[in-house]
Amino acid sequence: MRELLSWLAGWQNWIFLLPLGMAMAMVLVDMALGGIADLDVDVDVDADVDVDADVDTDLDAPVGLLAWFGVGKIPVTLLMEIFAMSFGATGLIANALAADYLGDAHLLAFPFSLALAAVVSTASTRLLGGIVADLMPANASTAKRPEDFVGQLGVTTSPVNHRIGQIRLPATPDCPSTVLSARLEREIATIIPRGMEVLIVRYDTNDRVYAVVPTPTEV
Repeated sequence: MRELLSWLAGWQNWIFLLPLGMAMAMVLVDMALGGIADLDVDVDVDADVDVDADVDTDLDAPVGLLAWFGVGKIPVTLLMEIFAMSFGATGLIANALAADYLGDAHLLAFPFSLALAAVVSTASTRLLGGIVADLMPANASTAKRPEDFVGQLGVTTSPVNHRIGQIRLPATPDCPSTVLSARLEREIATIIPRGMEVLIVRYDTNDRVYAVVPTPTEV
């Protein structure tokens, strides 16, 4: 046990131990709050940046990358936990194998361990995030069908563009306040900023996301 603790205390392991510990702490917080599905996650993709419609293409790459990971479809905290756990575990395993097979020269394998952890964590986050998005209902807090929300009004909790965004529906007697993944309807050219009222016009069954338009009062 003493040898294991001494090995874990090595500098080459700290970069993997820290995210692993943070992920475990996040899981404990999620459990204490009643589960990640019920967390209020506001994905502010554009980070308070003022964007006009004519520069919307500048955001395609970063927004597309976030959407590729599953941001906007499942809680961001879950994606962070998957990435941190897989990064930390992969790095520690790679370092342990290097120590067994390379002996005193195991530190030379640290760059390889770092690169392998980055690749595996990225791939596992994408894969597991996609699986969870397919299994998770569009709204985990209610038994309503996705189509039941079409025609309702909501307020954007993040900027909404043609790729990604989130809206919140007000609570009703038969349904609590609900956060849904959303994006602009195709004919709407201007990004809808945070805090604006929108109308849900349809549900995309392929991408599991709602199409929204600004209400007449917000145009």
